[in-house]
Amino acid sequence: MLVLHSMATKFATRSDPFYAALGARLGGHDIISTIALIGFVAFALRWRRKIVLHGASMLATALLVLPPVISRLPIPRFFHSGELIVIALSALAAWREPRARGVFAAVAVLQILHIAAFETVWASLAWARAFAAFSHLPVAPFAVASGVAALSFLLLAFRAGKVAAKA
Repeated sequence: MLVLHSMATKFATRSDPFYAALGARLGGHDIISTIALIGFVAFALRWRRKIVLHGASMLATALLVLPPVISRLPIPRFFHSGELIVIALSALAAWREPRARGVFAAVAVLQILHIAAFETVWASLAWARAFAAFSHLPVAPFAVASGVAALSFLLLAFRAGKVAAKA
């Protein structure tokens, strides 16, 4: 949440050329990715005794960070090539491990959502205004609330894994 607020501030003030151009769009991307990351970690905690599901969920967290990594590499690429590479890797992983197809399908769907929203919703004036407005709000309540929500969700997932193990 702190990084998101920082991005919104740099976007609103135009203090950084990169964030002035792409801050709102990347902010939307980061919101979805952060929620997905917590979801995959929670799923991994829930299914920690099912090695295939646990491993696939943890691999999914690594796949989520590949697009920004790829975008920073000094290699020939095009816009959204990172997301397309992750979609291909997810399809390959789903083919190699059919028991984890749902996890890898979720990763691929998230990448498709990222591309579609980046080019539509997150490119809209309404989203840009809302994202810039976030920079004027105090960040502490959002940071605390999101931290408590994430921790609660992860604890619930961990406990669900204990209950499943006893059953």
